[in-house]
Amino acid sequence: MKRLVCMAAIVLILVSATQAVAAISGKVANAQIALEALEHVDENWGATEGTCKRFVQIIVNSLQPNLLGSGYRSAFTTAGEEITESDLQYGDIIQTYNPNSTDDKKFEDVYHTAIFLSRSGTPGKYHVVDSNRVPPFGSTVAIGEWDPFAHAAKYGHQ
Repeated sequence: MKRLVCMAAIVLILVSATQAVAAISGKVANAQIALEALEHVDENWGATEGTCKRFVQIIVNSLQPNLLGSGYRSAFTTAGEEITESDLQYGDIIQTYNPNSTDDKKFEDVYHTAIFLSRSGTPGKYHVVDSNRVPPFGSTVAIGEWDPFAHAAKYGHQ
């Protein structure tokens, strides 16, 4: 089944601060997204292209040109469907965001976008591929463990 995901199950825990978006409306398979992103591990994408959301957007649009728009969350939710945490699959897209924000194009510190690879064995933590999160916090694409719940809580979204 193809889908894009915006993690809704975490909504219950984080008051909508975390979303997951499954395969993009059947246009791009989850595995394709993950495999394409993994091809770029250890690459530095620069200050603009290496931001987390932009990195994921470039990966998805390389598989299905012009599929994603420019909004932080809306770029993904208009192309896919929100899912619950228990439905996460390889290649789903996880985002943390501010559920109270009225400006989808204004960046906030709570925002982060990553591609789900697997569960880490610790509840709420996942192995992901993303850009600009793993130290030294530049624009390098990396695989790492991420806890979106803790990330959202750090910015007051619990």
